[in-house]
Amino acid sequence: MKRLMLLLGVLIFMSCYTDSNDFDNSTSGEIQLLRNVFLGNELLYSFDYYPDGKLMSQTNFSGGAISHFAYFEYANDTVYKTISGIFSSKSKSYQGNSNTIVLMEFDNEDNLLFYYLSNYSSPNCGLTTTDMYTRYGQLYTTTKYDYIDSNCSYNSKSELSNGEQKNNYAITKDNKNNYLRSVNTWPSFEKKHNIIEYKKWDADNNLVLNSSYNSVFVYDNNGYPIQESRTSLSGVTKVYNYEYY
Repeated sequence: MKRLMLLLGVLIFMSCYTDSNDFDNSTSGEIQLLRNVFLGNELLYSFDYYPDGKLMSQTNFSGGAISHFAYFEYANDTVYKTISGIFSSKSKSYQGNSNTIVLMEFDNEDNLLFYYLSNYSSPNCGLTTTDMYTRYGQLYTTTKYDYIDSNCSYNSKSELSNGEQKNNYAITKDNKNNYLRSVNTWPSFEKKHNIIEYKKWDADNNLVLNSSYNSVFVYDNNGYPIQESRTSLSGVTKVYNYEYY
């Protein structure tokens, strides 16, 4: 389970919060390629791209040393990702139909671990539901998204397959370009805007203070964040800096 949670942490940074609408007039049309993410002065993530602008690799750092390396390949409308480092794994994602992205996770021996079905609808900011299945095809969790404004802020609910609540979320977004825009491997389902308030409740409806936060961004002239001051509701502030090519 610890290994699974570590893998999910990498996936969350790379794959979540996607949607399929066009950007509104407050965002620029040209995509800026994210190069580095720092926590204070410490490098956390570094990205490289193919000549056509598609994401080629992500390098994760811990304590100044490389902890994980992810390499991306594209073939036959399928995205392949290979992770090496402290642990290794593989994944592939593909468009199941016009509104569904399938993400399958494997161990380094090509054994299926779990998979996601993410459903999209362009009229309402994109992502509508995400279903997570076990390797045996059993539904594990379902997450539903309810959009509440033109910036694609939303409330969401995650439930176990038996209907029991797992988590609830309330997400408020700005109206600027998302700093992760270039690292999305499915541009037609790209992430829109940045989170300025994130609230998470557990299965007992208790607000999870150390996971919930407020963020204040500094933007460049193109509306991309270059700095984020993120303060958890437990009172811890972290400052992230974003560099682009």
